[in-house]
Amino acid sequence: MDEDPLARLGAELRRWREASRLTQSGLAARMTGWDRESTRTIISKCERGWSAPSKSMLAAFDRELGAGGALVALLATARTRQPGTVEVARSDSASTDREEAATNRRNFLELGALSALALQTQQSIDSGEPDIGTLDEIDSDVDEIAVLYGSAPHAQLLPQVAGRWRQLGTMLDGYVSLKTRPRVLELRGQFSYFLGRLAFNSADMRSARRFAGLASRYADEVGEPVLILSIAALRSSIAYWSKRYTTALTVLEEVGRTRHPYMDARIAAYRARAYGALGDVSAARLALSEMERTAGSWAPMPGSTPVGEAGVGMFRAGVGVVIGDLGMAREWAAIAVDRYARRGGDYSVEEAQHAELTYAMTHLLGPQPDPAAAAAMARGIVDSNPTHTVLTKAANIRDRLAPRYHGIPEVAAFADALGHRGLALPAATS
Repeated sequence: MDEDPLARLGAELRRWREASRLTQSGLAARMTGWDRESTRTIISKCERGWSAPSKSMLAAFDRELGAGGALVALLATARTRQPGTVEVARSDSASTDREEAATNRRNFLELGALSALALQTQQSIDSGEPDIGTLDEIDSDVDEIAVLYGSAPHAQLLPQVAGRWRQLGTMLDGYVSLKTRPRVLELRGQFSYFLGRLAFNSADMRSARRFAGLASRYADEVGEPVLILSIAALRSSIAYWSKRYTTALTVLEEVGRTRHPYMDARIAAYRARAYGALGDVSAARLALSEMERTAGSWAPMPGSTPVGEAGVGMFRAGVGVVIGDLGMAREWAAIAVDRYARRGGDYSVEEAQHAELTYAMTHLLGPQPDPAAAAAMARGIVDSNPTHTVLTKAANIRDRLAPRYHGIPEVAAFADALGHRGLALPAATS
C-alpha cells in the first residue's frame, strides 16, 4: 500500500466507509447534491485503485464519514508521481471532473423542474382551499339545524345533515390551511354529532356510537367545549337507555374538567338520572340542585338542547319517579308540561313528550292509580311517531299496567297502539 498511493487512498476510503457501516450505494445516497449512481461508480473505482475522485468529492466524503480531512490529504500523494508509485491518469481525473460537472448540471435541471412543481402545487392549494363563503353557508346550516332539531322530523333533517357531513369530509381529504382547518374540523364534528343523535333516536346504537366516536376526535382536536360536552351527553344517553348506568356516569366524569354555561345544567341532569338509577338518592338530589342552579334561557347552539325551566321540570319529575318520590314527580311533571306548552328556548318535541309520559306515569303511582288517564295520555304520544327513548318510556308505562286494567278501553287502545309500533323504532341504516 505504501508503494501505491491510489490503492492506499482506495483502502482508506473503504475503511472509513465500512467503519460507518455503509455500502457504496449507501454512502452515495448520503451525498446530498450529487448524482447517486455516478457517485457510487466513482466510489467503486477509487476503492479498486483505478482512479481518484475530485478534491471536492473527497472533501464531501471526509465530512460524511468523519475522516477529518484524511482522504483529501491522501489525494495529494496519489496525484504526485513518485518512484514505484502509480500516477493517476490525467484522462481519468479529467473524466471525473466532467462527471461531476454533468452531475451538477442535472441537479440544477432537477431544481428547475421542482420549482415548476412548486408553482403547480401552490395553484392547486389555492384552488382546493375551502371557500370562505361556502363555510359561511355551512355555518348557517348548522345553526339552523340546532334550532330546528328539537321539532323537525328527523327524516327531513337527515339529507341535509348527511350532505353537509360528506362535503366537509371531502374538504378535509384535500388541502386545508392551518388557519381554516379548525373551522372545518369543528363543523365536521358538529355534523357528526347530529348524525349520532339521529341514529340514537332511531335506535341504531351501533351507528350512534360510531358517529359519537368520530365527532369526539374532531372536538378534541379543536377543543370546542359545547361539542365535547354534547358528545359526552350523547354517549351517556346511549349507556343510560341501554341500562348501563355506571357507564353513563363514568362518561360524564371523564369530561368533568370541561365546563360551559350552555351545557352545565344538562350534564348535571344526566348525572342526576344516572345516580337515581343506581340508587344513590342523595347524589341524585345534589345533582338536580346543581342542574337547577345552572339552568338558563339559552339560544340553541350546535349541540345538545339547552335546559331551561321546562327541562328542569322534566328532569326533576323523571328522577322523582326513579327514586320513588311521588310528590316531587307529580309537582314537577305538571310544571314541565306547562312550560313545554309555551315552547320556550329549551323546547324540543322529544323532551316535551318525555315530560308528558312522566306525568302519565304519576297516574299509576300511589294508593289511588288512574290507569285510564295514564293510558290515554300515553297513547297520544305513541300515535305521534316518537323517538326510541320516548317509545321505550311508553313501553315502561305499559309494563306498569296490571292485568286487571287490561279491560279498560283506554288501556286496551294504548296497548294496541304500542303493539303496532313494537318496543322500538326500526333501526336506521348505517
